[in-house]
Amino acid sequence: MPQYAMRLRGGRLNRFLCEGECLMDKSCNSSLIRQEPIIVPKIYDSCRAKDCVTLVACATKPTNMEETHVNKGEPIPVPVGAVSVVVHDMTVKAVKVVSEKPSVFKKGIWDLELDYIFEYSLDFKNCNNRTIQSTDAFSAFNKTVSLYGGDGENSAVFTNLFPSFVSPITQGGAPFVVVEAKAISLKSELKSTRHNPSPIEVLVTIGMFNEIQLCRIAALNVDSRGAVIPKECERKDPLNPCEFFDKLDFPINDFNPPNK
Repeated sequence: MPQYAMRLRGGRLNRFLCEGECLMDKSCNSSLIRQEPIIVPKIYDSCRAKDCVTLVACATKPTNMEETHVNKGEPIPVPVGAVSVVVHDMTVKAVKVVSEKPSVFKKGIWDLELDYIFEYSLDFKNCNNRTIQSTDAFSAFNKTVSLYGGDGENSAVFTNLFPSFVSPITQGGAPFVVVEAKAISLKSELKSTRHNPSPIEVLVTIGMFNEIQLCRIAALNVDSRGAVIPKECERKDPLNPCEFFDKLDFPINDFNPPNK
């Protein structure tokens, strides 16, 4: 990589190359850089969080995302003979923006309310640790957060870039909400009561990593060196299993016990 140094001569700051590779590299030629306008979603504010919540496992039902809140459904009944339950295939199925309102206390701050929908599978086990029933389930978690999103001055954004949008993709000056989330199952148990020793519902403890961003469509001028030229697609020849095996190193350590 070319190295640069800075010298001060006669009150002027001069930059010179310590190595000459950059002279042969077109990407270092400032005459090739030009200003180009682009439209991008500019991030105004973001935050990340680790949430650990214990939720009731509910029967999977088609969720009406048009409602104010997600319908959490009915708890999954525990089959007779079940003494434990195992969770697998935990995913964040959807995130619904329940509300997005400007803060009444700080200008430019937006208060968000989000519903996270987790979908997973349950395996009920008997006393012999055999699966007696498997079923799909989901849980919903509500979260609130406040972020800076600027003031849109009651503007509305329209575009035909996404044909499915026949109405404004954002209006009332609200910024866009972007949520990334990943969930893992930490614990699952069958819940009973003092008066009813038989399990009545399933509790699932979920750990979730999530990042929330507020952004707006912005027109920016950026330095550009031209269009991106994709590389040629590599040809995928059928894999010969023996040739693949011949390229593997012999696992010598597996045949020699370690010395104490």
